[in-house]
Amino acid sequence: MQAPAHQSHSASIDGLRSVAVLPVLIGHAFPKILPGGFVGVDIFFVISGFLIASMIADKSLRDSFSTTDFYKRRILRIMPALAMVLFITTISAFILLPPYQLREFGQALFGSSIFSSNILFWLKSGYFDAAAEANPLVHTWSLAVEEQFYVVAPLMAFLVAKSRKAFYVVLAFVGLGSLAFAEATNNVVPSTYFFFTLNRIFELIVGCLVGCAFHSRQMGELTYRVDRLPAIASNLLSAAAIAALFWCFFTFGSWSHHPGLITLIPVCATGVLLALHTSNSVVHRLLALRPLVFVGLISYSLYLVHQPLLALARTVTFGDPSTELLSALLIVSIILAYLIWRFVEQPFRNYDRFSLKQTFAGCAAIIAIGSLAGLALHVSQGLPSRYSEETRALVRPAPIELDQLDASGLPQGSRLVLWGDSHARMLYPAAQKWMKQTKGEVRLFDNGGCPPIVGFDNDWRNSTGPVCSEFNQEALNRLLEMKPGLLVVLASRWPNYLRAPDELDEFGHPWTLASRSIFPSAQKAWREDATEQATASLGSVISALTQAGHRVVLVGTVPNQKVHADNLGFLTNGEISAISEIAVAERTHNAASAKANGMLTDAVAGLAGVTVIDPAELYCRNGKCSYLYDGKFAYADSNHLNEWGSIPLVRRILEQSAQSSASAR
Repeated sequence: MQAPAHQSHSASIDGLRSVAVLPVLIGHAFPKILPGGFVGVDIFFVISGFLIASMIADKSLRDSFSTTDFYKRRILRIMPALAMVLFITTISAFILLPPYQLREFGQALFGSSIFSSNILFWLKSGYFDAAAEANPLVHTWSLAVEEQFYVVAPLMAFLVAKSRKAFYVVLAFVGLGSLAFAEATNNVVPSTYFFFTLNRIFELIVGCLVGCAFHSRQMGELTYRVDRLPAIASNLLSAAAIAALFWCFFTFGSWSHHPGLITLIPVCATGVLLALHTSNSVVHRLLALRPLVFVGLISYSLYLVHQPLLALARTVTFGDPSTELLSALLIVSIILAYLIWRFVEQPFRNYDRFSLKQTFAGCAAIIAIGSLAGLALHVSQGLPSRYSEETRALVRPAPIELDQLDASGLPQGSRLVLWGDSHARMLYPAAQKWMKQTKGEVRLFDNGGCPPIVGFDNDWRNSTGPVCSEFNQEALNRLLEMKPGLLVVLASRWPNYLRAPDELDEFGHPWTLASRSIFPSAQKAWREDATEQATASLGSVISALTQAGHRVVLVGTVPNQKVHADNLGFLTNGEISAISEIAVAERTHNAASAKANGMLTDAVAGLAGVTVIDPAELYCRNGKCSYLYDGKFAYADSNHLNEWGSIPLVRRILEQSAQSSASAR
């Protein structure tokens, strides 16, 4: 027996929700299988705009729209399930997450509670970054975008009542502006603007335009036009639209310029499917099948629960969960989603059961409790007091006292300058203490994401801070103007800028900043011959410094570990054997830094007064590059040394520079 028209219509839209949510789950669990699974979120945005705008337009045209009723319905639809997931996830995070990640979680909890987590993640990281993937609440960014949309959505009621033409003109203008901004920013580091609200507005607006035109003949008579389409046209259009969505799931990835013009493919395909959902096409009959409708009905809760499970599993397995575990967690997600839909979502769908006062008071309570809990986790630095004093001392060594430093044999009165990216900055605290012991002085010229190579540029750095090429040229000019005799230390995470842009790790994340780097600055993109140019430029920098009477030390690559040191130390409770097992193999480090080491060697060829230091000589023994130095953690994260780890490296710099200076004399 065929369902009534309105039920069939609802069923096909629910089925479309399942097409949106399932790729997100698979893409998050198995990014190699479905690299573009995140496109499901774009489908959700279009559906949301479609449903919200059509409801507002219908009620506005009948003079029955109420802003307070609109917000009441949105609160009861969204907040109960969200509050339940936030509560359970917070308890789980408190038990499982180490301090650094728990602090990050607290920030996300705060952002999620005040509907702005997308702004937080936009400021902190990109969608494809490992740090984002490990956060149990990173997926709430899309809820934040929708919640921000709900804040301004009632303005559509005013526009509809004022002028149909003005309504479409305003929406089209805002949508085109959003699309233009997305296209202009999608090449500034893959995914940096992935979370940004303005880059997503056009997706919601496409849904709004289709929804308003469809649900009211006074708004555009789209229903009438769709009903008159021949069956073959409806079938071909809907088949092409669903095929386009599946093409996006398999071909989009961290390398895509998304969101941007390319995003129009899934957005317009979704719009077509929504516009044709009365056509009774083969695609829509398939979407109305019970299994897809079931997943669509629980899709909101399913979206909420899957990411905390996957993220927490990746944390406790040090980023290496088994395929079996991930598959089991997806099944558990479906079970939990059904329970939340049945016992949390459904009871709160009875809108008449709750008064306006109860609804808004409950929402305010959820916001207050969630934001205060998030702030508490942030301010407490993730509650490291949960761990023993011995573990804390191992993972986070106390600051070095000056009387602990043996400065015998080191040159006195050195004038030291550290120049480079964050790997130069990490040496600064230790250098300050050595300089106090040796009555010297130290200065720091650092710009994160910028190696000390004149002519190098980095789109990410240029968009958020000092332009690399300008900063480096100014640094070189200042060094050349200084009195001869400086010890200039060039330190950088060299491999980060030299690998090919298409090299990805197992999660689809770019291994390096090469995908966002430009050299020389006059170019529009990284070229294959850029390494040779970078080598020549670095050699010119070193040559200019030595000719100015300065000594130069090139610090090679600090071994890059797989797991954040803070997380590893606390998750293992300081168990040395477990820490040693996770440490990166020396052969892996050598392979990863070979290209960079070759560049450094070539850059100093034939130049006098230059010393090259390989940090691996200090931290790698017996085939492993240890997290520890002299019994304590030497790392602050996966690639930066803490003060304890930097102390021996700065001493080695001073020792070898003194030996080089003596041999030159």
